[in-house]
Amino acid sequence: MYSSTKKRSTAMRMVNSRKPGPLILLTFIVTLILAFWKLRRDQYASSSSLPPEIANTVYNKKVDPLRCRKLPGAADTLVVMKTGATDFISQVPTHFDTTFLCAPNYIIFSDHDEIFRGQQIHDVLTTVSEGFRNEHPDFEIYRRLSQSGRAALVPHENKQFTFKAVDGDVTGGKGESAGWKLDKWKFLPMYHQTLTLSPGYKWYLFIEPDSAIFWSTVLKYEQRLDHTKPYYMGSQVLIGDLEFAHGGSGYLVSDTALKRVVEYYTSHKEESEKFTEEQWAGDAVAGETFKKADAALTRAWPIIQGDRPGEFPWGRDHGDRPVWCFPVMTWHHMSAADVEEMWEFEQRWIADGGLDNTTTGGYLRYRDVFNDHILPQMKTAKSGWDNGCEDAQHHATDLPSCFRACEKDAECLQYRFDLQTSKCTTSREPRLGKKAVYTEAFVSGWLYARVEQWRRKRPVCERDFWIESND
Repeated sequence: MYSSTKKRSTAMRMVNSRKPGPLILLTFIVTLILAFWKLRRDQYASSSSLPPEIANTVYNKKVDPLRCRKLPGAADTLVVMKTGATDFISQVPTHFDTTFLCAPNYIIFSDHDEIFRGQQIHDVLTTVSEGFRNEHPDFEIYRRLSQSGRAALVPHENKQFTFKAVDGDVTGGKGESAGWKLDKWKFLPMYHQTLTLSPGYKWYLFIEPDSAIFWSTVLKYEQRLDHTKPYYMGSQVLIGDLEFAHGGSGYLVSDTALKRVVEYYTSHKEESEKFTEEQWAGDAVAGETFKKADAALTRAWPIIQGDRPGEFPWGRDHGDRPVWCFPVMTWHHMSAADVEEMWEFEQRWIADGGLDNTTTGGYLRYRDVFNDHILPQMKTAKSGWDNGCEDAQHHATDLPSCFRACEKDAECLQYRFDLQTSKCTTSREPRLGKKAVYTEAFVSGWLYARVEQWRRKRPVCERDFWIESND
């Protein structure tokens, strides 16, 4: 009897000794959590060739409190971004924390298929005829990307070509970078894929990574327009006889116009691709194709324009109307920091009641950007800064004498002194400028009281200056 009981007791102790203790249970739970986290992470990053620190970046701004996301017309508008593998990492991520927090509907096209933050980045060139994709020199970088991903890129291929336009006429030349040569092939396929993948919107806003937008102005503009009309609206540029909307400035297209251009492209694909091959700028290809599709350009400058805020000509007129009083919708040549800066400016303006101000019409004008964003930065001189002074040159041996040279000219508003060459230049028009690119020797300053006086003399903007046609 005693022996049998002892055996049962010993057996029970052996069974109980196999039960996991608290530490083992905790280890098991932590292992499950880590495994689940890795699975979720890999769902976002496994099919992407982006570096892990970029591909797995988490959102750092909250979406729900943003009023901009719920504005009238937001659900009817699709933002379409065209980018490339060579500029994706430096430019696109910031739009996920700014532009795309306001725009609830967006799609991104590139020359390389990948996933970023769970969002599919579409290879826009898959519908280009195989003969071009497999053999044309412009597609050399595309073929390398298709085969080896980002590992195929070399450092110099991250350079982007830009050109300047003076009074709407191009003064630059053809870009030589591999990314630029490939870029022109993206426009027409992008329209086709946009309508295929994301149909049903009334408006399509096309932008590039170095574009910045005031989303509230986009929606205000659309409310004044009829999407059933073939609107193709942008900042006008002219190359020879080709007039088109500058791509980097952004351009607005109605669903009617988009359907027309896609129908023309698909029914004239061979002809359209041959025309693309002969051109150097993809936005010029787009403009001519919209025209052939009976959706000619509506010239929307200065509402849609291609300057940075620091380089914009604040005193300029458009015909007999001061640009100062026009609505402002887009900026161009913007760094990632610039995009974030202007996005935050718009959010502050909204939070301060800008949308609800019936006196001003509830939209941002150029004057608002100058008064609340540019002017406050002109209170003190900046080292390593170029404010673009080129109107007059003065003899000056040092910075104080350059300041005094500006002060002696009753109309001078700002000055710039080169510490290396002792060159002093001044200007009678206020511009903030930008960080000096080629030298740290520039010191730029403003006569703030005079700039403030210049501002007070600007128009009071009692009229609305929206552009709805070329008339």
